[in-house]
Amino acid sequence: MDKLNLQVRLAIILLIFFVLAVVLQIARSSYVADITIREEAESVAVLLNQLFDIADTGEQLTPNETVTDTELLQNLVLLENIRHLDVRIQSADSHYPEVNEDPRSTINALPWYIALVYPDDALEIRTFVQNNDDIISIYTDPGDQIEAVWIETRARIIATFFFLVVLLVALVFLTIRWMNPVEVINEVLAKVEGGDFSSRLSKFSLPEFRKIGDHINHLTTRLGASKS
Repeated sequence: MDKLNLQVRLAIILLIFFVLAVVLQIARSSYVADITIREEAESVAVLLNQLFDIADTGEQLTPNETVTDTELLQNLVLLENIRHLDVRIQSADSHYPEVNEDPRSTINALPWYIALVYPDDALEIRTFVQNNDDIISIYTDPGDQIEAVWIETRARIIATFFFLVVLLVALVFLTIRWMNPVEVINEVLAKVEGGDFSSRLSKFSLPEFRKIGDHINHLTTRLGASKS
């Protein structure tokens, strides 16, 4: 680290800040996703249960009750296209890939992020058993909510990255400009070391370098006078 120049050190510091910012953004989004997914799942479950109760004409349909309506399967499969719902069908005779697809595979987010925020247990809304023993289960699907949180998190990370890049460019430009007097001071000191005491430093704009320049000019004047 001691051998690195100022610009490289600034780049390393800003890189560390970027990594910390990304970690904080992911931790924040994971916390937000956990809360919003749970709240959304509970509200969807309540709403759909109420709709099933309303649609049931006269006799309330309870979970795991045998259903005789032959159109029930077709109508429930259509629920797969509704946001926040996941329909699963267990059947010994038929396969239903259109509804039994892993809901994680359809989420538009990075796999590691999905694994981080996806709930371990989906909230079951209702289960129906048909006459042919097919089991139809309806669960909440947090995929849409995860996508929304991920899009927001990704936008924040990208914005943070570009902000730090702009900040780094500005700092490098300013440090090059502000540290330019160092080269001039080194040139004068090299001449003094070689026995040339005639060089003088001009007034620098930064007060810190101005004080150093005044001291060097005073030193070269006294050294020049002592040699004459």
